[in-house]
Amino acid sequence: MSRIFEVCTVLVVVWMVYLRGALSAVTTVRIGLSLPFEGANSGWTDGARDTMNLRLQMMKDCEHTNPYCYPLHPDLDIQLVPLANPTLTLVEAGQNDPTLASSIQSALTANANGYDALVGAGWSDATKGLAGTAGSLGKWVCDGSSTATELSNKVDYPTFFRTTPDDSFGAQAIIGAIHASGWNRVAVIASTDSFGTGLLAGARQAAAGLDVKIVLERTFVPGTTDFTSTVAALRTSGATVFAFLGVAADMIPLLNEADKQGLVTPGYQFVTTGDALYVTSILQSQDASYTPDALEQLARWNGVWSVSAMEGNGPIYDEFLELYQAFRNDLTAAPDVYISFFGTCIEMYALAFSKALHDGTPFTSLTLSDFSFPNNIGITGYLSLDANGDRVGAYEVQFFNSSSGIAGEFVKLATWDPASTFAESSSSFGGGFTAVPGQQMVYLGGVTTKPADTLQIIETLEIVRWGSGLGILAIILCAISAVVLVGLMGIVGSARNNPIFKATSPLFLVFTLLGTLVGSVYPLTLIGVPTKAACIASAWLVPCALGLVLGSLLVKTLRLFYIFRQQGARKLGFSDKHMFMWLCGILGVYLVIVLVWTAVDAPHPVKHIYQYTSTTSITTQAFCSSTYQWGFFGTLIAYTVILLVISGFMAFVTRKLPRQFSEAKSLGYIIYAGSAILVFVVPILYLLDLSYGGYVLIKIFATYAAVIVTVAVLFGDKCYRLWQERQARSHTDLLKGGGLAKKSTKDETTDSYMIKTVVKSATKSGTVWVLNKQSMVSYWAERTILLFADKHILLITGGSQEKSATSGTACQVFALQHYEVHTSSDEQSGIYSIKLVNPKHSRLSIVFRVESSEVLEDWVVILGKLCLHGSQKGATSRNGRPSVDFSSTNNRKTVMATTGVMKTTRLEEELEPV
Repeated sequence: MSRIFEVCTVLVVVWMVYLRGALSAVTTVRIGLSLPFEGANSGWTDGARDTMNLRLQMMKDCEHTNPYCYPLHPDLDIQLVPLANPTLTLVEAGQNDPTLASSIQSALTANANGYDALVGAGWSDATKGLAGTAGSLGKWVCDGSSTATELSNKVDYPTFFRTTPDDSFGAQAIIGAIHASGWNRVAVIASTDSFGTGLLAGARQAAAGLDVKIVLERTFVPGTTDFTSTVAALRTSGATVFAFLGVAADMIPLLNEADKQGLVTPGYQFVTTGDALYVTSILQSQDASYTPDALEQLARWNGVWSVSAMEGNGPIYDEFLELYQAFRNDLTAAPDVYISFFGTCIEMYALAFSKALHDGTPFTSLTLSDFSFPNNIGITGYLSLDANGDRVGAYEVQFFNSSSGIAGEFVKLATWDPASTFAESSSSFGGGFTAVPGQQMVYLGGVTTKPADTLQIIETLEIVRWGSGLGILAIILCAISAVVLVGLMGIVGSARNNPIFKATSPLFLVFTLLGTLVGSVYPLTLIGVPTKAACIASAWLVPCALGLVLGSLLVKTLRLFYIFRQQGARKLGFSDKHMFMWLCGILGVYLVIVLVWTAVDAPHPVKHIYQYTSTTSITTQAFCSSTYQWGFFGTLIAYTVILLVISGFMAFVTRKLPRQFSEAKSLGYIIYAGSAILVFVVPILYLLDLSYGGYVLIKIFATYAAVIVTVAVLFGDKCYRLWQERQARSHTDLLKGGGLAKKSTKDETTDSYMIKTVVKSATKSGTVWVLNKQSMVSYWAERTILLFADKHILLITGGSQEKSATSGTACQVFALQHYEVHTSSDEQSGIYSIKLVNPKHSRLSIVFRVESSEVLEDWVVILGKLCLHGSQKGATSRNGRPSVDFSSTNNRKTVMATTGVMKTTRLEEELEPV
């Protein structure tokens, strides 16, 4: 009977077990791992995956006797699955960080495959894409290494939480460590990505709360390799403590440059983020060895502080570490930086889903608070989250010991509790920090002597003193220039009616001298201690000088061009008033540019480091500068180049004007000389490493070279001819006064004597203006006309009758019996023209202008008798000459002589130059 009872009991138990299995079901939770499992970061992500799997297995195998072990619901089955579409990497761009786009795709893939939650993406920028997309799909995301403060925004990322503290806590820890060490001044260097900007914002807030002064802020673009200017700024900041808010890969070149400039020495201290813990792996070769160069770079890190969130923290961590080392088959192995935080993600997920099963709460109804377990301890400490889903964790300060092991390692100095950051602590470290018992404080270079809070920098400003040799030279040259230029103004004023000066507009010669005088003062602004007033003065002097000199030369050339295109030198149509208006316009553009410059962004002295004489002594130079100075410089230079191009063009087209009027050669010489000076000076100023004295000397040379060239070219020949004229007059007066004057003898072999003899034998002579065609333009040049009626010959020779001996003897000969005479006049413009037309050879025709209608009538009467069909008679005037009919048509008058065959022509078609 008892045997039957036992059998029945077994059957009942089996039935109950079967019934329980039939009534219960395993709940599977699939968590997608959105991490880059390929590329350069695959070793790190593999470690994170191993950590998550090991920690999950520990929780599944939990024994109730362990007070730090939290059993999971027996029906809960959690699976960690890498996504079928893992986060992509930019291998072709040399980057191995996940992208925003690939992380968005990961979230979409996870949703399509029915995953319950996500872990990733490991990088702040990529995590924004993953968490933002998952939030819109109702999927929870946990990350163990994304620290950007933006991820705390629950509006944009409602289903995101993280197990590592955000950047604001990291910045507080860094500034807190600096303050706890007794330093109250710091220079901050931050990257411009979300990691650096978040840390910088937190550092500012923490510094304000702890009364730590940030004496310098410098930012850099991630990946920068040239930190020359940044380190130079650190040297002159006076700070001894530098907070680097960026990744280790960027701090390596910074420390290399700091070593070159003498900042990697005792007396300074670098404090950086937890990313510094990667430095040994970054500099490690592919075969896990270190090159001599890598070891040399690691030696520069000796004593650098790293402030990082604590990971291996809590009693359960030791048990986990044993399992991790056994799994890796390496008794020295330990999870890499941030890897343990991914294990805490699994801890929070497992506890939250287990509790939901116990309570019968649907997973879709979980809230952020359901993932926070402030009374539970995991492998990174208490599993608590704040209202934004940020982990409230402890930090530790470590220093790099380059002499430990082959490449060196970080050694723990102190821990920091965020709850007591701004409260004074009784610990030896100070303010919220607890020093490691028995660990001596170590600073940059491995020394134990704490750097002073402030470094006294001795600065020596290079200047050229007024009493120095160079200063006295500038004063003497300026004084000589002023005396010479004012003297020339007096000469021009006293001789303004002399033909030598009168033909070249004396008033504008004075303006040219005034502009040269203004420019000669410029070197004086470079002497003495640089001031804002001196900078503003230099900004005004040079443009004013250019405007007066170039403007005066240009308007005079324009005037000559206008005159000779109209009628000739005696037909003035461009008065001094018009010239002055043009000059004011040219100068006004310069003045407006400089006025806007000084009003909006006035130049002021800016110091630049010229030389480091020691770690506490520098030599500086001060140059005038402003924020937008290159924009204004460019505008001034562009405008000057335009004026030079126009001036060069006008010098070219007026190069054949009569010598007494033309200044084309002078203008061309000034342009050439000025360009040569610039070509010589500019490379020296901007390519050579000059002392300030050398810089000033080059500018003095350039300024007074330009002054000498301008004065010599424009006034040298004029003053010499004036002196010769006065000497000759004085000599003549002396001879007359002493009765020694001799009767001049005629040299019949000279050009002057022969031309004057020819002129005397001519039937009629006079001054006309002949169309002179050049390559680009044409103008009316003054010539002398000689008529020999008995020979039926007309000669046109260069220059006026009085100047023919000095203007050249080349002439054109016209046999009048082969030419017809055409005449035209424009009373309104005062233009009266005669055209000799060769019917058989049109290229031999010529047009010339005369001074007035009376002169035109006189020439028509004579030429009408001598040219083709000259025997025909026409009506005559009361004085016996052929009458001239002045008829008006369309605002122009045509003159027709009735003697001979005279043809009227359109003035615009035949007389106007091209």
